Amino acid sequence: MWPTHDHCYYRVEFAARRVARLVWEKHAHSQIDDMEDFYQLFCGGKVLSTSATWIFEFRMHELLRNGQTIELFPILRSPNKGMAGLVYDNYAASRNGKDPVNLTLPVSSEYPLTEGVRLEEGRYYRPKSSDFVVDSLLLIHPPGESPILLMFQMAPNNSERDVSPKGLDIIDRMSPGARKYFVVVTPETVYPKVNIPTKCFKETRGQVAFADEALPVFHYFVCLEGLFTKNP
Repeated sequence: MWPTHDHCYYRVEFAARRVARLVWEKHAHSQIDDMEDFYQLFCGGKVLSTSATWIFEFRMHELLRNGQTIELFPILRSPNKGMAGLVYDNYAASRNGKDPVNLTLPVSSEYPLTEGVRLEEGRYYRPKSSDFVVDSLLLIHPPGESPILLMFQMAPNNSERDVSPKGLDIIDRMSPGARKYFVVVTPETVYPKVNIPTKCFKETRGQVAFADEALPVFHYFVCLEGLFTKNP
């Protein structure tokens, strides 16, 4: 990163994701006030917005593996206009705070996700590749219910998210039999469109009506105060 003097204050931008992660791991994650200042500064313009997305992602991974109780709001899909794919873009539930699914997550270390691994309950997994279908996985077993595999997709901005059928096949082999929730994680007031090809729903035999049960899509949003809370 580098500083440049601009209107009597210093602006800082990370030159690459690798550099941003290094700064986070060595200093920033333990200096929450500094990170909040950086985040708000980076969100102020298009030039610096990429740095803000990295801070959001690093912080959310930290929070999600530290025993959070989260509220998931269902994202509804638009009426299907063809068989190529389904579009989830109706955030009415989260905008109105209606009917959330409440889940308490376990405290976990971070585990590397590699193809062929069998997921263990309560472990927070992150793939080594940024091209994986989701950004992290967490298998939980709520009391009195069957296991749920939470598939977290970080979405710091409104860019569309496309789900990979190949990636879902890999995940299916890692956790056979578990219910799967696709969870879009965003800052407050961010509502990206999610595109899921119908071929992702092999078990529905092409019946789109059952897609919402096969892979329900949820929204988990975090306000600025929650993102930089001192006691995650």
